[in-house]
Amino acid sequence: MFSLGYVVKELRYIAPRISSVGVSNLTIADNNFGMYRRDADVCQAIKEMQETFKWPLGIIATTGKNNKERIIKATEILGNTLLVNMSVQSMDKDVLVKIKRDNISLKTYTQVNEVLTRQGRSQNAEIIVPLPGETYESFMRGVQSLIDAGANKITSYTLQLLYGTDYKDPEYRREHGYEGKWRIIPLDFGEYEGERIFDVEEVAVSSRSLSFEDYLLIRGFAFVTESLYNNYIFWEILRYLKEYGISAYTWLRSVWDRRGEFPDEIKPVFESFMAETKSELWDTESELIEFYRWPENYGRLLRGEIGGNVLYKHKAMLISRHIHVWIDFVINVALDLIRTRPVAALDLEETAAEMEEIRRYLSLKLAGVLNGSESGEPITARFSYDILGWVRDVGERRLSEFARAVGVEYRFYFNERQMIEREDDFGRYGVDLNGLAKVLARVPSHDRLFRQVSPVGIHESLPVDEPAPFAS
Repeated sequence: MFSLGYVVKELRYIAPRISSVGVSNLTIADNNFGMYRRDADVCQAIKEMQETFKWPLGIIATTGKNNKERIIKATEILGNTLLVNMSVQSMDKDVLVKIKRDNISLKTYTQVNEVLTRQGRSQNAEIIVPLPGETYESFMRGVQSLIDAGANKITSYTLQLLYGTDYKDPEYRREHGYEGKWRIIPLDFGEYEGERIFDVEEVAVSSRSLSFEDYLLIRGFAFVTESLYNNYIFWEILRYLKEYGISAYTWLRSVWDRRGEFPDEIKPVFESFMAETKSELWDTESELIEFYRWPENYGRLLRGEIGGNVLYKHKAMLISRHIHVWIDFVINVALDLIRTRPVAALDLEETAAEMEEIRRYLSLKLAGVLNGSESGEPITARFSYDILGWVRDVGERRLSEFARAVGVEYRFYFNERQMIEREDDFGRYGVDLNGLAKVLARVPSHDRLFRQVSPVGIHESLPVDEPAPFAS
């Protein structure tokens, strides 16, 4: 551990030099950032760099696993530029006993999320599958409890069978029925001294309690969660469903259960995701390396056709190519859920009109967010409802109460901070699917990509630590 003075001096050295060449993010190589008391002083130093040099715009770090109150306090000065991670691994009590782990209580977890939400900050709940004793349904119940507890991002990791852990022990693996497969770590490869080198990992794809088919279902639902729930992407739909007593999880599960009804433009995206989820897996390390060393396949790696981040690649595909069709489908699912509520029987026309307004609002909020060739020019549109006022309303009044006879005109735009980040991200990683996947992997919280919204005539130039655009 370097002294605080040393760290501050390094930050003051880095900031003017790195900001001048257009690099927007800072990575902190600490798996428990925020756990030490002095980390609050480090955060203060970073804040000073943000105010002086407008850098860093985003911070990539892993926050500590315990003492969340201290972590929240230490990092709150950085606002939404830092994502707070909460690793719960599993929400099933029997699974936690098997892996000898204690989670914070659900009540405490909910309280932590409430604090972060009030501060306009994002929190990421990290879960791992397949852990010993986890089943498809226990996993889904765990996701539901996390959503109900207020986590606004849920990341599902495949269990790594790492050396030095029980999961590499042959006897432990036989006890829990683990089947391991090998895959390349996204974009971690290169040619050194004439030899092609690959960074690979062994992961678990089934266990005694969870089949490979169930593993694939979980990966598919993780894709739905990433594409519909994480980082407030469709916050307005969730807010509207809440008016009818419909939970976010109910909506997500309904979309997932109706995957056979996906539109023709969306089906190939999910089919490709499932196909690549399977094709990235190899029975042995040697088979994997032999395949990728072959000149033709290595060329495909270099071009980004294979070996990338499967989840973010397909999320980028949805957002950049099919966002309007995707929005239409998931809103129709939401409408079908509302129609099952008796309270909606007398106002279905009004409900349809309100959801149409939300559809247009979302389409403009997400317009061009992953289009590197777009200039980012502002878009203006008139609405019959003050949707922005409704989203901001702490009293959670119904959207119908925000109807405006003369309408409301909004401006959808990228602010100065976002334009700098867009130039850096697209210039650094490119604008093809794998480049966009890398952008999604590196941006601390994807809501930072969405267009800002303000009434026409009011231009909100947000500072770097402004709360997420969902609360514009």
